[in-house]
Amino acid sequence: MSTLWMKMKETMDTEMQHWQEKKERHNPAESLQHYIKQAERETEKTAVLVARQRQLVDTFTKEHEEASAMLEKRTYQAEVVKEKGNDEFYAFALQEKEEYETRTEKLAAMKKETEKQLEEIESKYESMKHKVKDMHIKRLELMGKENVFRVNYNSRKVYNEEENAAADHFSDMERYLDGLAHWEKDDEEKQSFDERVARLEEK
Repeated sequence: MSTLWMKMKETMDTEMQHWQEKKERHNPAESLQHYIKQAERETEKTAVLVARQRQLVDTFTKEHEEASAMLEKRTYQAEVVKEKGNDEFYAFALQEKEEYETRTEKLAAMKKETEKQLEEIESKYESMKHKVKDMHIKRLELMGKENVFRVNYNSRKVYNEEENAAADHFSDMERYLDGLAHWEKDDEEKQSFDERVARLEEK
């Protein structure tokens, strides 16, 4: 039963999609509105990614600052231990210093790359927003043209109906006048016949 219901639902969805596509082909403004909604959804997704990338840049910046601070601290401590002649501590201090040097360099490179990526996606995001705005303006333009087309179509329809109505009225008038002419002719013939009979009676 569930399988049959799913097939019916898929068929209905397909028919509705075909009907919508057919409708949009006949109405450019509605078709454009469909694309605008899709573009807006993609733009919103991109906005989320841009925000995440900014957070990532902030995180790398914070991590780099902390690693740089620890590198400076371990470098100072290594110098102190070296001056005091503690070889064991000095070896540990040098190892720590090297670890933070490596981490600082790695974080600096990652921060730079992340900032570059942020610039790229911010540029694309701004471009997408402009594109959506242009599509909105284009839709308004199409709506204006559609309004003019509909007014012209309706006016032509009204004028044609008026012309047809005037032609029908003229035909009715002609038939009426023809009827009057026939009635007058019949009346004249009747009067003429009556006069003739009267004259015969007088004779």
